[in-house]
Amino acid sequence: MSSRRSHTHSRREAGSAYLIALLVLLILTGMGLSLATVTQLEMEVGSAEKSITRTFYGADSGSAVALSQALVTGLYEGRQIDLFSENFTNRGSSVVNARGYRIDVSTTVPILREACNLCGTNENPGEGGGFYRINHAVTATATELTWLGNDKRPAADASIQAQKTISTMIDVEPWFAPPVESIPIAEPDLAKIKF
Repeated sequence: MSSRRSHTHSRREAGSAYLIALLVLLILTGMGLSLATVTQLEMEVGSAEKSITRTFYGADSGSAVALSQALVTGLYEGRQIDLFSENFTNRGSSVVNARGYRIDVSTTVPILREACNLCGTNENPGEGGGFYRINHAVTATATELTWLGNDKRPAADASIQAQKTISTMIDVEPWFAPPVESIPIAEPDLAKIKF
């Protein structure tokens, strides 16, 4: 009788070992799936952060272009800059996509003009003074776009991936007196500048 009882116990123990192994396997599978989900989420967040950073620097470059244009050529008008970046394909797809940036720069508006504090020539106005300290305001909005195909210019149905707007106030001195009266500043141009 005792051999029969020990044989029954070993059968019960074998079933419980099977359940324990199944439970451990289930826990490990859950941990693996959650790790895969977290990794995928981190990759998407990293990709979005990279896109936003590129767009931020695009907007910053737009305001630098506006200031350079005003300094070198004396042109204060706004402009739109389209930059083609790259062609790419999504994993598992043969469809070619294109990525690029559109930077909208507002009119560079001189908002303050006063005598240059750093210029020695302004101390004696009769000796060729006339340098000024000018504050300029400009707003640049950069938009990352993607579209189907490998065209170098954004398509009409391009989708927005990221967008950043930077408003900049730039103080330049010494500066010759800009022809402020001749700068065409319309109300819609002023509405683009946000502070």
